[in-house]
Amino acid sequence: MERLIFTAVLMVVLIANFATSEVAAGGAVVVGSSNPKEGDKLAMVQEEEDMDGGFSSLDGMLQWAIGHSDPGVLKERSEVAQRMSPEELNKRQTELKELLEKLKMPSDAQLMLIAVNDLDNSSLPLEHHLRALEELLVLVEHIDNAIDLQKLGGFSVLIRILNHSEPEIRTAAAWILGKANQNNPLVQKQVLELGALKLLMKMMKSDTTEEAVKALFAISALIRNNMNGQNLFYQEAGDTMLQEVLSNSNLDIRLHKKSLFLIADLAESQLENENTAEISFFSNRLLLKAIVDSMASSDLDLKEKVCDVNGH
Repeated sequence: MERLIFTAVLMVVLIANFATSEVAAGGAVVVGSSNPKEGDKLAMVQEEEDMDGGFSSLDGMLQWAIGHSDPGVLKERSEVAQRMSPEELNKRQTELKELLEKLKMPSDAQLMLIAVNDLDNSSLPLEHHLRALEELLVLVEHIDNAIDLQKLGGFSVLIRILNHSEPEIRTAAAWILGKANQNNPLVQKQVLELGALKLLMKMMKSDTTEEAVKALFAISALIRNNMNGQNLFYQEAGDTMLQEVLSNSNLDIRLHKKSLFLIADLAESQLENENTAEISFFSNRLLLKAIVDSMASSDLDLKEKVCDVNGH
C-alpha cells in the first residue's frame, strides 16, 4: 500500500512537470468531471478501490493521481506542453523514463542484502549498523524473507555480531534471530548449524537486562519443537541456566516468565517424544525446586505460567 501511494504521489509530480504525447498532439488533459457530484463519486470509488487492496490498473492509479492534483497547475503545464516542439517533448519523455527507472522500489531481498552488507562493513559507524538491524527486524517477519536471509549470508553475519562489543548491537542481532526462527524449521536448522545457540546462552549472563531477555527469546524460538536443538540445549546445561534464572529474585520478571514459558514447551515436547529425548529435562531437582518456589511470587501471570509447567 505504501508503495502504491508513493507511486501515485510521484505520478502527480510527474504529470505536473512533464507533458505527455497526447498533449503534444493537441489533446486536453481532463482533470475532473463537469459534474461535481460525479467527480465526488469517482473519488470515492477510487478511494474504496485503494482500501480494498490497491489500484486495479495503472490507469486507475493515474486517474487517482490526476483527481487529487491541482487542476490549475495541470492546465498551465498542458498549455506549456502544447507549445513545445517534438524534439523537446521526446527529450522530456526520455527524462521521465530515466527518472521512473531510478525511483523503482527495491525488493525485500535487495533491502536485506544492503543491510547485511552494511553490517559486514566494520568501517561504518554504529548508527549505520543499528539502522541495518532495524530494517532486518522488520523484513524477517515474513517467513520467506527469513529463509532468503540465509542465502544472502545474513545469519552468518548476525551470529558473528553476537560477540560485538556493543550490547545494543548484540541485543538487536539476537532479536532478529528470534523472529526469524519462530515456527521456521528450515531456519532453525541453519542457525543451529552455525553455532548460534551457545553464543545466545552466553548472552544470558549479560549485565544488560534487555540483552538477556532477547537472548532468551531467541533461544526459545530456536529450539521450540526442534529435538536436535533441545538435545544441544541440554548438552550445554540449559536446565542449569533456567534454574539459575528462576532462583535469582533480583532478575527482571520478564526473564522468569520467559524461562517458565520455555520450560513448559520443553516439558510438552518431551512428553510427545519420550523415545527421542536423550536427557530427561526434569531430572534436575534444583530446577524443579525453583519452579515450585516461583509459586510464591505475587505476579499472577507468573503463577499462571508455573501452573502450565505443573500441568505437564
